[in-house]
Amino acid sequence: RIVRRILRQKPPLNISIQTADIAFMEILTLSPKHRYIGTYPGKTPPKRSGGRVERDSPSEKERHVLIVDDDPSFRSLLRLMLGQTGWPLAEIWEAEDSDNALEICRTKPVDLVFCDLNLANLLNPANFHSKNGLEVIRELRVIRPKLPIFMVTAENKEALIRLVYATGATGHLLKPINLRTLKSIL
Repeated sequence: RIVRRILRQKPPLNISIQTADIAFMEILTLSPKHRYIGTYPGKTPPKRSGGRVERDSPSEKERHVLIVDDDPSFRSLLRLMLGQTGWPLAEIWEAEDSDNALEICRTKPVDLVFCDLNLANLLNPANFHSKNGLEVIRELRVIRPKLPIFMVTAENKEALIRLVYATGATGHLLKPINLRTLKSIL
């Protein structure tokens, strides 16, 4: 309204920079429903609930994901990012070592695994016995041969990547993972 009133003034249009700045700031502080000039083109935007886009087809199966990493902050971050992808998720399990990861895969319906390469946590003596990610992949291939497994690591050496794929990994993701990359593999 303020901008329209200013623009309706007849010449000379004497608007100082300060007046224009004040008008612009008042426009920015309007409530969100008043910020748009026209209506949304076409149908209304999709409804969102809890950060996930509602799906049109009820036939999409909700997935069960396992995150295997000795770093709790990375597990939390990946859990959060998976929720932001809009992918239908039933449950996300976390394992900090190889034994827990293998036990979850034996007893629960896991659909996708993200596994760190280096699982031995030297700061936590309880996890020192843990196998590395390559050994976890080898054992998972025996238990669940068709399970998609993505190796997550900060190392980007070509020989290591070839070894990861030769071991049986479905893919290789570099840390830090961004949301666009995560969406592209899902």
